Amino acid sequence: MDALYRCPGDEYLDPPMNADQLADALDSTFRIVERVLDTWTPDMLDEEIRRTFDDEEWVHTRGWVIQGAFAHDIWHCAELNEAFGSAGLPRIDFWD
Repeated sequence: MDALYRCPGDEYLDPPMNADQLADALDSTFRIVERVLDTWTPDMLDEEIRRTFDDEEWVHTRGWVIQGAFAHDIWHCAELNEAFGSAGLPRIDFWD
């Protein structure tokens, strides 16, 4: 799967992820965020990251990248919490 261009669960619903795949995907993103928060210094957040994909160059700061990745998955967790709550199931506890 090409997560750079295709986020399963956003506009690409085929093939659907099962519960284990979804949990693994969210866990892997949160592990990346956790590792970055443990290793990057505040000064590093302003450093630019440049990537070229096909003919397009992307330039973002490290802070923008990590904030975007974290916010994206928090959004998906909020969607899950809404579904879990409607079904009477326990919700994801971000502070657990």
